[in-house]
Amino acid sequence: MGKLLKLFIVVIVVFGLVSCGKKHKNNQNDNITKRENLNVNSKTNTENLLLANKIANEQDTFSLVEMKLNLKLNSSQQNLSLSGNMRIAYDSIIWMNFSMMGIEGARAKLTPDSVFFIVPIKKLYFKGSYSYLKNIFPLDVDFYTVQNLFLDRFFIFPKNDFSLLEKYFNADKQNDILKIVSDENYEKNFLVTQDVSINTQNNKVLTNLLSMPSQKRSLEINYSSFTESSSHVLPFNIEFKTGDAVISIVYSKVVYGKKTTYPFKIPANYTPISTK
Repeated sequence: MGKLLKLFIVVIVVFGLVSCGKKHKNNQNDNITKRENLNVNSKTNTENLLLANKIANEQDTFSLVEMKLNLKLNSSQQNLSLSGNMRIAYDSIIWMNFSMMGIEGARAKLTPDSVFFIVPIKKLYFKGSYSYLKNIFPLDVDFYTVQNLFLDRFFIFPKNDFSLLEKYFNADKQNDILKIVSDENYEKNFLVTQDVSINTQNNKVLTNLLSMPSQKRSLEINYSSFTESSSHVLPFNIEFKTGDAVISIVYSKVVYGKKTTYPFKIPANYTPISTK
């Protein structure tokens, strides 16, 4: 597999979309971000968890959004800069393409049950379900997780079940920042941990740390440069960190509510990407 193709695949993997690699093995040298311990009394914790539920129920909603973006990947092995477009029909489709020097290098389309991916410059494609991703990606991802990460929405990983807040999470509020941290029983039951920081002034996530301690793997997402457009607030800077890889996304233009298309076709002469 060519170097450029591998770079595109790395980008997609970090976002939890698709990969052509083998199952991850435990690696003692993998970087995992340290978690924060919260010490709060029962009454304060209950009040803060009620606030977290309120934020979850009052999150910004929209049906269509389109972004132009610039993306940079930095790791110990490779550096890469791409431009791209992303189109999201909420709870239905995530479509994106990436280009380098004006040449399209990759295009992806996600639906709630399927993943499609082509690499035109190599005439390769992938199509399959999220079950394959769960076998190779260190975190249990699905369509809704990817959507929430790109749109900076507060969610409970991996089930997105806010009823779990009261049973498995602690919360503390300092000034305008609400911190929400899963407890040890959550890790025992779901094999993952989650730490979230939310700005209560705009109800937007600032940091979301998703970890699988048994695999020594974590994905940290940081959001900044919040911009309001058409009564919606979205971070124009997003940073993904996993291992020694950092992917930075800068949205240069965001449009809401505009009807668009999601062009995706796998040419007959393309070869499937091996999943073995």
